[in-house]
Amino acid sequence: MTTAIKNPTSSVDSKLLGSVHAALGDIASVLVSELKVLVGSLSAKVDVKALEKSVEKLVPSVMERQFVSQFLVNADSARQHRAVLAHLLAEAELKNTVGPAAVVSLEGDAEEVTSEQAAKLLHVSRTHVNTLVAEGKLGTARLTPGGHRRLAKADVLRYKAESKTRQARGLDSMAAASERLGLYEDELAGIPVRASK
Repeated sequence: MTTAIKNPTSSVDSKLLGSVHAALGDIASVLVSELKVLVGSLSAKVDVKALEKSVEKLVPSVMERQFVSQFLVNADSARQHRAVLAHLLAEAELKNTVGPAAVVSLEGDAEEVTSEQAAKLLHVSRTHVNTLVAEGKLGTARLTPGGHRRLAKADVLRYKAESKTRQARGLDSMAAASERLGLYEDELAGIPVRASK
């Protein structure tokens, strides 16, 4: 009997997990049947090391064949599996880049956000968001019939990730320049250095 392990903090919806579980279940059942065939073909007095080597050879080839049949063939089920996998990978990347709080706060929302929602995500004013839209840094905005802006959520999150990367690079270059110029050597002269453990 197979039981699915649930992570209560995971924000992946149950439909996606069900699709992943089904695809992995198919792969696992083929792997188990191939292992049964392998074990059945071995003599009763098989050496454990020989069995380990046989399994070591079998598992990657079975996994590769099943991966190809589940994800790479030109069939509707494979396209669906690819879409689920792409969605899961994109969500994982988004969580690593932006942080889980931002992903969870936008889940269930539409693919578009208002200027105010974008401002909250970016921790800036709504006016600054409008400036970023005018400069083309947040993609193009769709205007509603009432004249309100709607921004693609993906563009806002992409800009946030790029900003974080830019900030980190800027801080690194400032620290390197300060170190090259020796700007803080006098200030640090009287401070004792902690011994490494």
